[in-house]
Amino acid sequence: MAIRVTMLGSGTSTGVPVINCPCKVCTSDDPRNRRWRPGLKLEIGSAVVLVDTPTDLREQALRFGVPRVDAVLFTHAHADHIFGLDDVRIFNFRQGRAIPCYGSDLTLQAIRRTFAYVFEETQAGGGKPQLDLIGIREPFRLLGREIVPVPVNGHVVARDDGPRPSSRGAPSLAALAARTLKSKSTTFQPVRTSGSSSRTRSENPARRSLSVGKGTAPSGHDHPSGVSSSTSDTPQP
Repeated sequence: MAIRVTMLGSGTSTGVPVINCPCKVCTSDDPRNRRWRPGLKLEIGSAVVLVDTPTDLREQALRFGVPRVDAVLFTHAHADHIFGLDDVRIFNFRQGRAIPCYGSDLTLQAIRRTFAYVFEETQAGGGKPQLDLIGIREPFRLLGREIVPVPVNGHVVARDDGPRPSSRGAPSLAALAARTLKSKSTTFQPVRTSGSSSRTRSENPARRSLSVGKGTAPSGHDHPSGVSSSTSDTPQP
């Protein structure tokens, strides 16, 4: 089954233009210089998987259309990759169930700290995201596909190796790390949780890999230069 990939954002952690920046990029009238924080929408048949929940997720979903969310793959827990997480509660309301969220144990620990209210017995108010946090340590299956977590510069991204009849004999995360980074190593700590509206568990991670990259900034700035596109992330006036 083919996968349709939509890049929801191609900017850096600050977004582009940067607030109060006078450089040529940020003051440009070129719509290609208006970019949201990075994220992906993967369409696998009728299912939708998000790669990260960037700060701009609400606007991205409104522009590109996200009819449902069947799972989220987290690459790492930097603010620009997780601060849109609260907006997935809309999909909890509509789908009536928790959303499985995959990531390294360290990433999930950081998400639990950052969004502590989600995992505590507090007044729901306008609703809280219902999340099923699943720790990734080795290849796993998702929606009939195999996802392979690959450590890259301290983060874990996923590579899609396509559908496989079985994950038996798949390399461990340690083996993948050794193969990918050679001289580097990555250690994942187990997550310990208590009961809450959302929970954390660990299971065999994915064999499907996807890597979200960022370009090199011009003039010492944190602007994207590695994305070639005829359109901007944000709508034109």
